[in-house]
Amino acid sequence: MSIQTSHKPKKRQHTFGLNFRNEELKHFYLISAAILTFFPFWLMFVVSFKTLPQFYQNVLSLDFPLNIANYAVASKVVTKYIFNSIIVAVATVGGVVFVSSLSAYAFSRYKFYGQKFLFAIIISLLMVPSILTMVPAFVLIKNLGLINSFWGIILPGIASLQVFAIYLLRNFMASLPEELF
Repeated sequence: MSIQTSHKPKKRQHTFGLNFRNEELKHFYLISAAILTFFPFWLMFVVSFKTLPQFYQNVLSLDFPLNIANYAVASKVVTKYIFNSIIVAVATVGGVVFVSSLSAYAFSRYKFYGQKFLFAIIISLLMVPSILTMVPAFVLIKNLGLINSFWGIILPGIASLQVFAIYLLRNFMASLPEELF
């Protein structure tokens, strides 16, 4: 009578296409990748504190005294654009949440004729690449006279994000107990 032992094959480690033989080579690769990743950020940080003559003299090192006035100049230029971005983002997210929550509530809590078919059509719109809708959306915004306005950015944003938000909110609302409504 012989004792059988189960032989488990060794688990193969994932190398992601890299086949290193020793740890030093792995460390060299990882350190090189880290340097290549963080060098542009270091350069941006260093250059932001330099005057023009300091920049021409030595680009890579941090020179003293630090020129903090660059941030004052940049904040005057960038503040308007940051404020515009905040307005567009808040209005778009608010519009998407409002419109999508109404539709998602109807899909999750009410039963009506053609509900599954209509929801399947909405879900199938997720398969349409957004690049295909850019030219028709531009023509529509141009015909409505909304070019160079906040509404020309907000309304297409609401329309393009609504499909995914309906899907997400419908599944969330369907998971909630009936007693909450």
